[in-house]
Amino acid sequence: MACQHTRLALPAGEALRMDLDGDQRNGMEVQALIGANLRQLREGRGLSCERLARLADLDESTLQALERGATTPSIGMLWKLARELDVPCTAFIEARAPEATFEAQPNGSGFSAVG
Repeated sequence: MACQHTRLALPAGEALRMDLDGDQRNGMEVQALIGANLRQLREGRGLSCERLARLADLDESTLQALERGATTPSIGMLWKLARELDVPCTAFIEARAPEATFEAQPNGSGFSAVG
C-alpha cells in the first residue's frame, strides 16, 4: 500500500513548523517564541542586551532584533547564546508560562512579547 501525503496550503513564503507537542507553528510564531524566551532567559540572569551580545560575540542590534522576533537566528547564534546563558539550545523553542503573549508590530516587522 502506498503512503499518502497531505499537502497543506500556506501563505507564500511561510514555513510550517511542528513544536515538541506536535502543534503546528508558522515561521513568525517560532521567531516570536524564540525572542520571548531569549529575553526572559537574559533578564532572568540579570544581563543587559549589550552584555549578552558581547559575551556571545553578536552585534547588540542583532540580539535586539532576535528578541523582537524580527529575525530568525542561525543555529550558530542559538548555540552561542545557549552557551552564555547556560541552557540547552531547546530552551529557546520551548513553550513558556502563559504570561508571554505576542502582538504583531504595526509596521509588519515581526512580533513582540507583551505582558
